[in-house]
Amino acid sequence: STVKLHKELFTEFPGAGDYAALKVHKRLSVGTGTVVDYHISPAREHDAPHLILDESWRKLGLLVDLGYASLKLLRDCKTYDVVFVIRLKDNWKPRVDRIHRGELTATFFPGADLDALLDDGTLLLDGRVLDATVTVGPPGQTVSCRLVGVPVLDSAYRFYLTNLPSTVGPHAVADIYR
Repeated sequence: STVKLHKELFTEFPGAGDYAALKVHKRLSVGTGTVVDYHISPAREHDAPHLILDESWRKLGLLVDLGYASLKLLRDCKTYDVVFVIRLKDNWKPRVDRIHRGELTATFFPGADLDALLDDGTLLLDGRVLDATVTVGPPGQTVSCRLVGVPVLDSAYRFYLTNLPSTVGPHAVADIYR
């Protein structure tokens, strides 16, 4: 949450515009919706550095908005056995290793670019869900995870990255995030 402050505090707490602001980073209990932890930062700072996973997160779950999403966060989830569901960031270019659910019109080599598979018609978004194993990140720093795509209005899709098992279907992953 962003809280606007008096303009006189701009030099100490710069906001995204010509105003002063603070950002409140809240950790909520999904089960009860109550705040279990928080901290405050200048509003102009990026969100991602303010979510640090450590041993206290082991075996917990994490739902974060795109402001907190980073490849480091995904690697830390693996390190601490944290289950996650996040939206796929536009600038992340997943490479597809395997399609579990989805309409393929041709074979492809593991590691193929998702956008290329969609552009050339090898993988069709035909109104049904997509479930795939993908890697994201630069060579040597990749993270393997599950990508699910769920159709939404106007033939568009919403894509999520998760490490939930395949027993949790794509629609359930989208519902969890929502």
